[in-house]
Amino acid sequence: ESFFVLEGNPLVAIADKRYDLRPHDFGLVPFGAGHAWSNPSDRPARLLRVHAPQPRPLGGRGSWGVFSAPETTVPTDGQRVDELDPTKPFAGHFDQSDMAPPGSISMPGYHGANVQNVQIRMMVDELLGARQHAVFIVQFQPNPAVVAKTAKEHFHPFEEIYYLLTG
Repeated sequence: ESFFVLEGNPLVAIADKRYDLRPHDFGLVPFGAGHAWSNPSDRPARLLRVHAPQPRPLGGRGSWGVFSAPETTVPTDGQRVDELDPTKPFAGHFDQSDMAPPGSISMPGYHGANVQNVQIRMMVDELLGARQHAVFIVQFQPNPAVVAKTAKEHFHPFEEIYYLLTG
């Protein structure tokens, strides 16, 4: 499961780590890790959450792939996200300054269509511990001269979702 905070300041407990989240924080709940959410603030929190693949029952417990994790308590406080601190795994923060200059797509393992004039910031991937999916921000730069190469037709052998923030 991965998440991206759209607004608000929720708290999340992932395994033995507790995070005090802010807008544009993101993270991963690794396979089989206990986790719990809370929102002690006086305003709503909105998250984009992605589950992949569909949860399966483990050991005959539960019918929808959701299991009790009594060792993980609902968080009442947490640390701020710092993706450069190895003692704070599972979470990071997106900032516009993290975006590489526009150019051709350059991602590990990508050998696809000639996609140009984009900016990409990987968030949830193997480096954060994901095994089943990736989450990244893509910005398509306006430029009518290269529209034919901006999002050339292509396909993947897996499902793909889009959540549009602007544009």
